[in-house]
Amino acid sequence: MSVLMCLSHLVNALYLSNNRTTEIVDGAFVGLVNLQQLDLSFNSITGTSASAFLGLNHLERLFLSNNDVTLIPANIFNFLAKLHNFLDWCNIQISAMDNNAFSGLINLQKLYLQETIF
Repeated sequence: MSVLMCLSHLVNALYLSNNRTTEIVDGAFVGLVNLQQLDLSFNSITGTSASAFLGLNHLERLFLSNNDVTLIPANIFNFLAKLHNFLDWCNIQISAMDNNAFSGLINLQKLYLQETIF
């Protein structure tokens, strides 16, 4: 078992901004069971699937601003029922968004969409 896997239950915040990340693969964060904050801003993420955030049952804050996402698929946030503090999706040019893209975010209090083009 790797050191990262042994420590994964201790991680409550993960900052991955400015890393030139282009995609989030399915289950990328499985094992980070106590993660409350995830910052993926200022990358080159073009899209993701509904399973990308699988296992993030305690996530409260998600930063996705300043990426290259053009398509928001259905149910992308289904695994984020606890996401309630805020979702930052600013400065993105969205060309297509499924009608059910934000379903599952039943507790979300703040959604930031400044400079986002639909």
